[in-house]
Amino acid sequence: MRTWHEVDPRPGYDGFGTIDPYVDWAFGTGAQSAGGYSRHGVAGAKRPKGAWHPLLLDLPQVDARSFADGRFLGALAPADWQQNVRVPEIGASAQFSGSRFVVAHVRPAFFDYFTQTELGGALRSAIARMGVSEALETETIASPTAAGAVASVPTGAAEPGTVVVGVIDDGLAFANERFRTRGGKTRVAHLWLQDGVANAAAGRYGYGRVLSAHDIDSVLAKSTHAGLVDEDEVYRKTEAVAFSGTAAGARYRTASLAASHGTHVMDLAAGYRPGGVPGALGGANEDARPIVAVQLPAASSEGTSGASLDTFTIDAVRFILDKADEIARGRGCGRLPVVINFSYGTIAGRHDGTSDLERALDEVIAERRGTMAPVEIVLPAGNNRLKRCHATLTFGGAADSRIVAWRVQPDDRTMSHLEIWLPRGAPTGRVRIAVKPPGGDWGPALGEATKPVRVWGDTPDRGLCSLRYAHVPPPTGRGMFLVSLQPTEIADVPPGDVPWEPSPSGVWCIRVENVSLGEDEAVEVWVQRDDTRFGHPAFGRQSMLDDPEYVAVEDNGLVPDSDASAAMVKRAGTLNPISTGEHTIVIGGYCHSNYRVADYSGEGLAASPRRLGPDALAPSDESIVARGILAAGTRSGTFVALQGTSAAVAMTTRSIADRLAQGKAGDRDAIRAVAAAEEAAATGSRPERPSEARGGAGRLGLGSSLPVKRVDEA
Repeated sequence: MRTWHEVDPRPGYDGFGTIDPYVDWAFGTGAQSAGGYSRHGVAGAKRPKGAWHPLLLDLPQVDARSFADGRFLGALAPADWQQNVRVPEIGASAQFSGSRFVVAHVRPAFFDYFTQTELGGALRSAIARMGVSEALETETIASPTAAGAVASVPTGAAEPGTVVVGVIDDGLAFANERFRTRGGKTRVAHLWLQDGVANAAAGRYGYGRVLSAHDIDSVLAKSTHAGLVDEDEVYRKTEAVAFSGTAAGARYRTASLAASHGTHVMDLAAGYRPGGVPGALGGANEDARPIVAVQLPAASSEGTSGASLDTFTIDAVRFILDKADEIARGRGCGRLPVVINFSYGTIAGRHDGTSDLERALDEVIAERRGTMAPVEIVLPAGNNRLKRCHATLTFGGAADSRIVAWRVQPDDRTMSHLEIWLPRGAPTGRVRIAVKPPGGDWGPALGEATKPVRVWGDTPDRGLCSLRYAHVPPPTGRGMFLVSLQPTEIADVPPGDVPWEPSPSGVWCIRVENVSLGEDEAVEVWVQRDDTRFGHPAFGRQSMLDDPEYVAVEDNGLVPDSDASAAMVKRAGTLNPISTGEHTIVIGGYCHSNYRVADYSGEGLAASPRRLGPDALAPSDESIVARGILAAGTRSGTFVALQGTSAAVAMTTRSIADRLAQGKAGDRDAIRAVAAAEEAAATGSRPERPSEARGGAGRLGLGSSLPVKRVDEA
């Protein structure tokens, strides 16, 4: 009989330490069923035994090399530490030695160290925060590169007019002619297929397949027949596309389709007709926009919750900067300016700029700020404003309570998560949380200071739902309750495993009871993203919040500009949670034909300390009829229209590259200034400037700063 159980968390996961509560779920209750084998929770994706798991570690006082060899633990270091812990050479290199964020790869035995009293205490003292990502496939693990001579940092002046464009995405059709020169050579200077079968060039980075321009040109030449490149042959030979056989895990890859998100974005950001790349003096210079591209693991893209994003993204950024320096050394010039396009978004999170990924990205940007070779990172506002995934709860006094209705869809093959974030403050028992399954009973309430995890299922080790608490240490300094569900459909149980029943779909009720919060202190609720990313097989189905006071559309059929005051579910607070940092550039979308902000473009939260909304808007739709923006399909000569703030981000990336090439500033302040100036100078009839929460400083592309027609620009 399904009922509620109180379960002690795994040792080291007491809710008041450094470990992400998702880790406790993934390795504890969540790992007990077919849906819990993988970090993002695709049913049937079983974690291999002895697998290496990437971690993003916040180490305020321990450098990467000291962590890698266990030296920081002194006599407490286990004899098998280096068998269970490794740090790829790039993470320990001089370029990033000053970073407090370290990406390490660990075996599951690493987590057992936290069960030992003295050793676990020492680890928790050294690690301010730790998050885990999807396990690496065996075939992707590269033979580690030993620490060798440190490559010198390029010095002197940068090559005039040259800007490195970095793209981090999925489904990168790098053989497309939009990324080739007039002579048929590739403009992709370096490519990292993070879940590709490992090769020697990836040793410095720890995993995946790394290809240089020489490697790509060689394959292009061998795949050219009768003067035409067989692009499918290129992808087969590089194992960038494979449905079975030798590629890592034989995982599905979107570059095999007619259109892919990554190719569309890379074309908008850095694609040109062969021979059409702008040069320093206005002429053609096909070396002026070298591309350094990183294709994220397919598993990371399939799991849209973003659970695996942190480590792979930080690795990708460091790869781009490392290769940008290599390009500069090869050209005999100083460091080159870099602009990185990262068109990914999630829903749940802190939304206050203090997440590990946001702080790591801010650190990278700040380190190069004020130099002749800045790094700019452009992120989307997100497309989740209408998905009913955010609620703001306020209370009239002690013992007041609110009930949130969480509708979970059937046929969902991924886990579902809901986060409840409290205001800043010590965990003094300010609220109590209880959960009621569809057709079930209320579970025992969980308070801030209560350690046991609440698990609902037949037995404690066959849990279908869990409720747990974690207090995230400073700079966040906030408490978070996490409700996690197994998939509502488990279609493929690995051979030899005991079949598991799915979680029930329907409305799950979450009761938030106030104990001591004031009337001006709000509790924020976010449902984590759980849909299926464009081009991937259908796994997830987005859950949402039900609220009878929420007004989806007005009588005229339009989406309201503001939220109903009586509704708990809000459109405000739907800004991409990895886009609330201090230095990154965040772009929302608008419709180019009528200048209205796209209804789906993420909206900021007034309580966010670092930004109220995006920095600016760029076109994400040509018109209300012609949705999306045209850019390259995966095969040469094809074009598709894809919709969303990803397109707006990519066009802004192109504009920033042009500014940097001209010696102009391309940082957040500069882009805001351009948007504000275009709004002020715009003439004709158009909607008034959007609010700061919706549109930042204004709309780009009203003048000449941003290209919109993309099929055959010069």
